[in-house]
Amino acid sequence: MPQLSANVRHPVSFTLNGKHTSIQVEPRMLLTDALRHIVGATGTHVGCEHGVCGACTVAIDGLPARACLTLAVQVEGCDIRTVEGLAPSSDRLSALQAAFRRHHALQCGFCTAGILMSLDAYLSTSPNPSEQDLKEVVGSKQARPDGGNSYAVHGPGSSIGLAGLGNRKDIRNAVEAAAKATGWGAATAHNRAQVLYYVAENLASRASEFEARLRAMTGCTADAATDEVALAVRRTFWYAAWADKFDGAVHATRTSNVTLAMHEPWGVMGLACPDEAPLLAFVSLVMPAIAMGNRVVAIPSPPHPLAATDLYTVFDTSDVPGGVVNIVTGERDVLAKTLAEHDEVAAVWYFGSRAGSTMVEKAAAGNLKSTWVNHGRALAWSETDAQSRGFLRRATQVKNIWVPYGE
Repeated sequence: MPQLSANVRHPVSFTLNGKHTSIQVEPRMLLTDALRHIVGATGTHVGCEHGVCGACTVAIDGLPARACLTLAVQVEGCDIRTVEGLAPSSDRLSALQAAFRRHHALQCGFCTAGILMSLDAYLSTSPNPSEQDLKEVVGSKQARPDGGNSYAVHGPGSSIGLAGLGNRKDIRNAVEAAAKATGWGAATAHNRAQVLYYVAENLASRASEFEARLRAMTGCTADAATDEVALAVRRTFWYAAWADKFDGAVHATRTSNVTLAMHEPWGVMGLACPDEAPLLAFVSLVMPAIAMGNRVVAIPSPPHPLAATDLYTVFDTSDVPGGVVNIVTGERDVLAKTLAEHDEVAAVWYFGSRAGSTMVEKAAAGNLKSTWVNHGRALAWSETDAQSRGFLRRATQVKNIWVPYGE
């Protein structure tokens, strides 16, 4: 690029949405400002102006680019496409825009243009992506295992997929993410209830997908898969309803005091899930814990982890904040031992073998964390015993406050 005088306007020519465009700009002018204030293409929005939010995304020579980080003089001779260029005509939306409108994906609309442009560029090279692929493009967090290893997940007769083989470092990373998500416990119980209701609704809308996953993993009948998913949905609704109703108590004391027993979340909890009922058991352990304001690191059923890893997309689209639910797949006892030994973890629930239960209790003694283990006894997850206030009680600790009131 030739040297440009700072205070002189320079001609820049480019193609904008199929039309040749020529403008005069100063070298310091950003492409966002040129598009909005000179050309009049106001569909490109300005958000953070640091290239982080993505609201200003446009396509330059077919590739997505942040217009707020691009100087207008840099696009000389380039082919630029903005959100105005997606629709084939002024009275008809593109297929992507129509899908956003049909599925109520616009939200407030400010970032929509950037999201549309990012997805349009991605779909041009990957026309048949999975839902997980799309979530990754938009910006969800699905980390690879630290060791880079995976293991095959087998159905009744063949391998149906791969799951990451987590290790100690993955657990430490998950605990670190959970420890940072302090806003969840500080939120009102009513707000947490709203989020859990949203999770239940989104899980219900994708019931057929999870039923198919359960049949492929476990070989269960269609009726059994339908029942497990339906129970998982109802259980999520149940804990959403209890999120703002599991209150403390007032105790009578012999002195002139009011004694308040307040329920408080533990903070970071570790959950090791059983092999049976891989979706329902996972939901039965995670939901009461987060309903009470905890953040969890959950180890799903090792032979049947895919229902839980599919569930993370439900969490991500239901306004569950990042770091509240962290899923690490792999060997249950190896990962549970690391959780039990971690000083940042305040409580551990373990549902597995008798030997694993003993190991967790011994490892948890280091910082005297709370434990709840099953000693190898299987729980009937479809029964009422697996849905009760007892789960909420174990997800909280009691703080007693003495308030003197005088004579």
